[in-house]
Amino acid sequence: MKRMKTRGAVLDLGSNTIKLMLAEQFNGNLHIHKEKRYPTRLATRMNQTGRLSKRAIKESLMVLREIKKITESFDAFKLVAVGTSATRSATNSQDFLAPAQQIIRCPIRIVSGKLEGQLVYQALMTHKKWRTKPILASDLGGGSIEILAGENERLTFCRSLPLGAVRIQETLIQKLPPPAPNIKRAQDLIISKFLRIKKKLLEMSAYSTFPQEMIASGGTSYALACMTLREQGIKQPQHQTEGTRISRSKIQQLLQTLSSYSAEQLARKFHIPSDRADIITAGTLVLSTALETFEMKSLICSNRGVRIGAWSNWICSEPIKKVIHVC
Repeated sequence: MKRMKTRGAVLDLGSNTIKLMLAEQFNGNLHIHKEKRYPTRLATRMNQTGRLSKRAIKESLMVLREIKKITESFDAFKLVAVGTSATRSATNSQDFLAPAQQIIRCPIRIVSGKLEGQLVYQALMTHKKWRTKPILASDLGGGSIEILAGENERLTFCRSLPLGAVRIQETLIQKLPPPAPNIKRAQDLIISKFLRIKKKLLEMSAYSTFPQEMIASGGTSYALACMTLREQGIKQPQHQTEGTRISRSKIQQLLQTLSSYSAEQLARKFHIPSDRADIITAGTLVLSTALETFEMKSLICSNRGVRIGAWSNWICSEPIKKVIHVC
């Protein structure tokens, strides 16, 4: 019997960015036709107010109107939308969710930190390299970071912490370039949170030692991978970041460098998008501290995150064996 392709779209409504993925799957091959990010910064000042700002809601709804047109022209069989840290934490989430669901004409699934981590782990398991070995992974967003451990395609540990890049920037680092005391204050808090995770991981009989490398997904690891590849002479690194390895010492060096500049200088000097430039230092601090606390030699960038996990869960249940970018 001839099998049909499954054609669909996934929306990841993140704290910093709304991400769109248009794809189709045939057998175990997931063909990604388009990936686009929209920096709406839903979590702006949410750490101070507990609420989504009117401006962030307005800009996000405008983006969703554009996305709806794109998904309709793609003729997606199904649209899945996932809300993460900002939408699950804000006291006025419904001010955004109600009109957003009306625009895209589908429910928005607000996932817990645990489910968010599970979706990321599912996405990582679509790469054959990670299926048969113990892994420690992180997914750093604007509002939270998920720490994951697993082996042989089985997730054995998942914890979500409120240490996202936007949250750390707004509450602890605050200024750019950041004053040294602010960096120290942020680092001390991050270390204390990660040490608790490390203790729990080491107490697990099935996970007594750590791998030498941490897999990292999210906008910060992607930006750092782009910077690293540019240093190696690759002029357009955007589609070559998957699997980029960055040593712990290199991440620490990058943190020291990034800490010397304002957001405007970072955007201009390092080709960092303006919506990422003001949080790249905070995000790099989180990842650098993670590598140090968990005693990792290096970080490996992965672009497989919530969107691919959501695809596996709610669009096509057939296991993904290969991800192919045709965009």
